[in-house]
Amino acid sequence: MKKIFLPLILVFFAATVFSQKVVSVKTKDPAILLSSVEALKTASDDNIAIKVYKIANVSGSAHVLGTDEVSHRFLISVSSIDDAPEVHLYNVGDFYAPKILGLTKVSKGVFKLSIEYDAPRRKWAEINITLKNVTLINRNKR
Repeated sequence: MKKIFLPLILVFFAATVFSQKVVSVKTKDPAILLSSVEALKTASDDNIAIKVYKIANVSGSAHVLGTDEVSHRFLISVSSIDDAPEVHLYNVGDFYAPKILGLTKVSKGVFKLSIEYDAPRRKWAEINITLKNVTLINRNKR
């Protein structure tokens, strides 16, 4: 429980936000945020630990005519591994019908999140993750 709750607390105190479209985290109720988590992916090495949360946006956020389908965003929590960890939270999105393909280590302290999104015509994106930076590095390439 502690492993899940700590990153959610970070949502409310994060100062660093990067995204395809920058959206600040405004939810003050942890119950609302917890009920919106649809997927969790984790990875770590000797330097950093990463948790990726797939979060559903509000009903109708996908803007598909005649439906109430939702879009999603990813909250990426990155922390150093030491006694007083440096912690950052990044908000990446919005994506329509995203699926996490993988979270892989590229090199020491560098990871890559691969996703596909935008049904029915699937697109792909790769997100480079380090302790102090999250960058969209590739789109529509597989």
